[in-house]
Amino acid sequence: MGKWGLQRRRSHNELPRLHELERAVQAEIKDIRGREELFLRSTSELTSLMKKLGRAQGRAYFRYVLRDVFGEKSRLYEARGPPSTKQVCAYAKSVIQRLAKAIHFAPLVLRAGCHYMLAEFRKAFPGCKHDARIVVGSLLFLRILCPALIKPEMFDFPEHTAQSLPLGVQIAKILQHTLSGTPVGDSDPAFNDSNAFIYAFQPYVANFLVRFPQIRAAFGNEEPQQMPEAVTSVCGVEADEQGKGKLLLVGSAGGELVVLREKLELRRFQLEGAVEHICFDRDGECIVGDVLGNLYGVTQHEILWKRRLPIIAPRDDIGEEYFYPSVAKPTVQAIAHAKLLDVEKTLSKYVLVATGQKHLLVTHRGKDFGVIPTRTPISTLASIPVGDEDVVLAAGEEGVIYRLVSYRDTIPKDMSDFRFALEMWAHVTFSVAKILPVKIQVSTSETKQFDFAWICLGVDGEVALFRGQERVKQWSAASFSSARNVELDFPVDLALLNGGDANTTQQSGAIVFPERIRIFSIELTEQL
Repeated sequence: MGKWGLQRRRSHNELPRLHELERAVQAEIKDIRGREELFLRSTSELTSLMKKLGRAQGRAYFRYVLRDVFGEKSRLYEARGPPSTKQVCAYAKSVIQRLAKAIHFAPLVLRAGCHYMLAEFRKAFPGCKHDARIVVGSLLFLRILCPALIKPEMFDFPEHTAQSLPLGVQIAKILQHTLSGTPVGDSDPAFNDSNAFIYAFQPYVANFLVRFPQIRAAFGNEEPQQMPEAVTSVCGVEADEQGKGKLLLVGSAGGELVVLREKLELRRFQLEGAVEHICFDRDGECIVGDVLGNLYGVTQHEILWKRRLPIIAPRDDIGEEYFYPSVAKPTVQAIAHAKLLDVEKTLSKYVLVATGQKHLLVTHRGKDFGVIPTRTPISTLASIPVGDEDVVLAAGEEGVIYRLVSYRDTIPKDMSDFRFALEMWAHVTFSVAKILPVKIQVSTSETKQFDFAWICLGVDGEVALFRGQERVKQWSAASFSSARNVELDFPVDLALLNGGDANTTQQSGAIVFPERIRIFSIELTEQL
């Protein structure tokens, strides 16, 4: 992969346990003895814990934030002579703007850690007027970004040259002044320009620091806000009769679900909340989930049924070693429809729903909900036809791909119970954003239980191709670009082209970025 690879390597040992964070926060509050400005001291256990978390889990986010400063397009390493104030302000402006622009791609675990620290700080210092600056600003700016501006190798950028180091120091200095809102002294020959920058961007930074720890959905403080008219989900459906065009279901943030055939609008439904996911179940019925936790069964003609996802009490014994906060109220994160063997060994159709909590829900048309415990919240589901039964894969931020299995619970022995569970199936070194099946040509007589291919997209643009449990190939986001100097943003989605033809040996994948689409080839051979 090399130094410039965009992989974010995961290590469970690098994640702080929740009780460790709680203990470190309380110890920090006790040790500073009422001096609020000393919170997150450079030598404290809490600072060490959060710095380690930020560097391990926030690598992709902070690389994006610092891209204009140290990326391949940057001219910082070509610096000759003393840095100009104009250069310093331009780089500092880029850092501040990118922090805010990519806030939704900042690791949830880091934002949740800030949320917890800020809540405890406010309890200890209820009269403090600069709580967000002291807690969130000290961590992000003083303990992570400013040190990285001095030592860019922290995030795998090239080391400073003797000429570029003074520029990095000046960028860090003006960011510190902007964080505190303190003007530079008149001993600086360009203090007027520097202070103009500080006064202009200090409110911008303050607003960002307030927003960063606000994970409303995760902690149930308020109902999710909706943006009107934005398209949030699209699902294409093959025509059920020859000669008819494909159906297209389009969901919006305003809760509208529109059914189209070619360019003709057939129906328009108004759902209770913003449409999050649409899943076609192969029988003319689509399962639709909204942001408020409602599940709908929809055809092109009508809404057949609607159910609210049940609220399941959290289980502290599941996944407590990870600090991935689950949402307080269930919402539809992902949906998959699958044919699975039931208790009587007959094929039945199920709908599986990831709710943002540490479990999956399984149901048939929303009548009853079964619960499948998970170690962390699941962000993506995929149902892959393999013979008569489907294989269901699930994954989330920890980089583990799970496979759905069934078993009989023999305790108590006289009342054995049929259950579904998730078992570890494969592992990648990045957080998984999406899983898609890849169609391959396999002789019916040679079909094996695990003879199927699938591909997964990482949150930083990585892609891994698997056959069964075997990882065949892995790409970094950088490898998709023919231009060496092109830097990619965070990916929005992954799609497969020619995915409907299992007879072809050549398929292509498309990664959608905010401003471009990258196509890559998938060679499908017998040795895949």
